[in-house]
Amino acid sequence: MHFRDQLADIRTSRLHESVDVANRFPFSMRARVLCWPVLACIAAMAIACGGSGTGIDQPIGFIANSVPGALHVLEVDGTVSIVSDNAVISPKWAPNSARLAFIAGATDGGGQLMIWNRGENSIESLPGGFDQVTRHFWAPDSLQISFEATVDDESAVYVYTADGTNTEPVRVTSEPVGNIELGNWSGDNQWITLRLVTRQGAGIFRRNVDGVDEVRLTTGDDFAPRFSPDGSQVAFRRRLSNGSTDIFVVAAQQVNESAVVAPANLTNLEGNETSFAWSPNSRYIAFVTEKDGNSEIYSLDTETRSNTRLTQNRVEDLHPSWSRSGGNILFVSDADGDFDLFSLTFESGDQRRLHSTSDSELVADW
Repeated sequence: MHFRDQLADIRTSRLHESVDVANRFPFSMRARVLCWPVLACIAAMAIACGGSGTGIDQPIGFIANSVPGALHVLEVDGTVSIVSDNAVISPKWAPNSARLAFIAGATDGGGQLMIWNRGENSIESLPGGFDQVTRHFWAPDSLQISFEATVDDESAVYVYTADGTNTEPVRVTSEPVGNIELGNWSGDNQWITLRLVTRQGAGIFRRNVDGVDEVRLTTGDDFAPRFSPDGSQVAFRRRLSNGSTDIFVVAAQQVNESAVVAPANLTNLEGNETSFAWSPNSRYIAFVTEKDGNSEIYSLDTETRSNTRLTQNRVEDLHPSWSRSGGNILFVSDADGDFDLFSLTFESGDQRRLHSTSDSELVADW
């Protein structure tokens, strides 16, 4: 079936799929699943009616080399401001776009976790003096943020509540350095996913942030775990025996290590699959693959297991991330010799340059 015909079928069936998916979850989760097509329609109407003319419906945080490593924000009206003119890494928006977290002063991959409060135009650092934070993820409630930090030769995961009380972060778990990798949150704010190396071997786990439950989901050379927004699945990258990596998925609601269900290989393509991101409705995954000889962006339908190529060129296209409406995918491409910000409309495949300078825009999030 032609790509546009597939997309037409997707448009006509999306609402029915959302209702069917929603009925599988408790009432508290149904509203989040059911509102996805409504949000998509609202965003599409806003852009169709003209809006700001930028083609985006939420702010974008990105790192650019115009001021080396500085953190910039591209607003919906097209204006660009510099949040921090110091070199930073890993910008991540809270889901409500009220706060932007990033790592400053990074050496050997770790630094200090900072949070920019957009409404107040102020930056706060976390209490506790953590200066070797390597990864961080916002909870869906936009209030809690988890982070991985090296402290006293251990890699530990902490949860900080950004409610203005300046309360010390709470440690959730710790392991020897190199034995832990933090993943993201489940949609109900109750679980985080991790890669752990234990005496039983490496694998993906889910961990209760308010309790002691820690459940193994996989056994293998697996890393980069990500909950689907509805919390039903965890996608991750697995290193295969030939050294390449594929994207796999496993059901999140496994109850104990003796009942681990074999994960499914979603890509099984030549070359490496690298960064990936779930769509807000938990059906699609945008990912980067090197199967075409360079890094291109594809989408994966987790129900039909079909892959669709979204970018077509001879250069690198990287770091896909979905808008909250699910209608657009943000990415960076060096199509003109340096990396610039682009978006593509998921249903039509139309692409748009969002920002360009004579220097590279390296990493972006919205």
